[in-house]
Amino acid sequence: MSPFFLALIALVIVVAIIIAVVIFKRSSKTPKKENVLFSDEKVRQDDDLFEDVEIMADQDNGPSLEERFLAETVKEVSGEPERLYTNTYVPTPDGGTHVVHLMLRWASGFYIFRYLSLPSGWIVGQEGSRWWIHFDSPEEKNFFDNPITTIDDDVKTMLSFFPGTSMEYYHGYVVVDDRCEIRDVQTDTHVQVILLSDLPKVLKNDLESNAAVFSPNMDRMMSRVLATMKNNVGLEQRLTHLKKEMQEENEQVRKMRSASDQAIQQTRVYDPNDLSDEQKAAIRKIQEKAIEDRKQRPEDHFTRSELALRESLILWRKQQANAEAKKEDAILSDEGIIHIITVKPKTIDQLQRISGMDQEEVKRYGEDLLEMVKHMPV
Repeated sequence: MSPFFLALIALVIVVAIIIAVVIFKRSSKTPKKENVLFSDEKVRQDDDLFEDVEIMADQDNGPSLEERFLAETVKEVSGEPERLYTNTYVPTPDGGTHVVHLMLRWASGFYIFRYLSLPSGWIVGQEGSRWWIHFDSPEEKNFFDNPITTIDDDVKTMLSFFPGTSMEYYHGYVVVDDRCEIRDVQTDTHVQVILLSDLPKVLKNDLESNAAVFSPNMDRMMSRVLATMKNNVGLEQRLTHLKKEMQEENEQVRKMRSASDQAIQQTRVYDPNDLSDEQKAAIRKIQEKAIEDRKQRPEDHFTRSELALRESLILWRKQQANAEAKKEDAILSDEGIIHIITVKPKTIDQLQRISGMDQEEVKRYGEDLLEMVKHMPV
């Protein structure tokens, strides 16, 4: 064999070896297809995604899609959306607030709802139990908080805020996701446990059959009081704002009192007989003003519930003035508001004896005012 052919064969072998080495190196750098899903980069991206989702969940405290559907269902059944309240901030005796997430105001009382989102399976429980059980299968079960206690807390808070109401004013519904079966749940009070698909029929029947507990006047008063708690900021902040305004007014009064005292002190160096009638009148005016300023404002001693009543009266006066195209003082004076809060009249006769109200005001607005005082929060 000639040297030419030997050299050609050697060259082919070398090229083949080089190609094999290159292919091997490339294949060693390429990860297997099934391992791409678990690469460090992929895991890092997934962790970031879950972190973003958790942050979004923390920031969004709004209702779920199921809870929105529940609210829409209640709204459709009642036919009066203005009677539906979501996220109502009710003041508590300890100075905080309690949120009632979904509530319907009706002539027959308050209807409070609690949505229970559960996967397929079934639930068992008793009203007095601390825990209820959700079964995925006969072998798999999970314990969860008794949902009736949430409604009980809502009712207790409402009862403490509206002492004129009683248990017969409240109706509770634990509404369960249709994916789950209500197999063995026992209740014996004001709370029903029903499926979401059954809610329209059950609620409609209850609204039509339950006896009325609110008179038209009381219903209007409840509407006005709840309107002050309807916004997300809650009543607590508005009461705090009122307190701040009062403190600012007290500071102004303190400055005026100090100035009056100084003026009186300065006038004492003169012999009254040497003063003109105009000067005497000016001094007398300053003295009267100082005496008036020294009288403590009743608002300074108002309790938290009395401040809430004051806000309700002011809101009612404003709405009434707008409806009648009158000035607010023509409906009820500031003096009348203060005396109503102080005296807390229970009858028309007591209301007539209140300073700052004339007979015409008592005749026209007496019943409304008495209802507001009756249902003043505590």
